[in-house]
Amino acid sequence: MRNDLDREISSRQTLELQVESKEQTISSLKSQLEAKRHLLIENSSPLKDFDKPVSTCSSVTAALLP
Repeated sequence: MRNDLDREISSRQTLELQVESKEQTISSLKSQLEAKRHLLIENSSPLKDFDKPVSTCSSVTAALLP
């Protein structure tokens, strides 16, 4: 009987560690996804051109003028 109890306790501890590991993996993947989402939004934003130096904007404007 004692042996069965020890096995059950050991099995439970192993499962708890597996659950904790999977939760950490999920959290890490969520963080990575969030970071990629922000990067995608930042790179597709029409406002990103405002971060460029004035000389770059001027050269683009000059290229567009006849």
